[in-house]
Amino acid sequence: MIQLVLLDAVGTLFRARGSVGELYARVAREHGLAREAAAFDLAFRPAFRAMRPMAFPGEPPERIRALERAWWHELVGRVLDGVEAPARFDRERYFDAVFEVFASATGWQLYDDTLPALDALAARGVALGIVSNFDGRCRAVCEALGLAGYFTSLTLSSESGVAKPDPAIFAVALAEHGVRALHAAHVGDHPIHDAVASRAAGLRAFLLDRRRRPRGPGGVARLFSLTEIPAALDGTRP
Repeated sequence: MIQLVLLDAVGTLFRARGSVGELYARVAREHGLAREAAAFDLAFRPAFRAMRPMAFPGEPPERIRALERAWWHELVGRVLDGVEAPARFDRERYFDAVFEVFASATGWQLYDDTLPALDALAARGVALGIVSNFDGRCRAVCEALGLAGYFTSLTLSSESGVAKPDPAIFAVALAEHGVRALHAAHVGDHPIHDAVASRAAGLRAFLLDRRRRPRGPGGVARLFSLTEIPAALDGTRP
């Protein structure tokens, strides 16, 4: 019997309001830099992929927020390099503004299926937790979007010292709840970071595939909406 359902955050429960490029471009315009959203999107993807995992093993808790901020500072710098921001552009002021946009509901929006799914899971009495490679701003974002009350744990890579797709991050979440892996499930949108990693940790893994891609990882059940989770847990989903 499933006692705990863990969910990814970004791309599963909520997404950028518009696109990352649109938000970066809007803030850039406010700071005197005119670049198309598409240019920021194009620069962001490889910059993000090139970054090391946001995990800081062995670091004391009081240093984590500064390390998170430094991680994003490096990423935003790479993005600005990619859009060829001129030397006179104030990168520090721009970074501060972008960082704040993604710390509140200003930068994020819920998927339409998020609250109905969480209400259905809460009605079943299962415990809910988030496992995310996002940083400490995730708490404020969940609060602003009305999600905080649903979850009894928030396991972040930056705080736990390990990032998805390392299965060890799921062990951290399980320990928080005192639940064994065979009594837990995880739902997320990334085929490797979520589906393969949680299955390797011994959880029942579900890949959220709202785009209905032609195929997913072998042996992992796909869901096309978060509202399918209850039926999937019961084994009654077609």
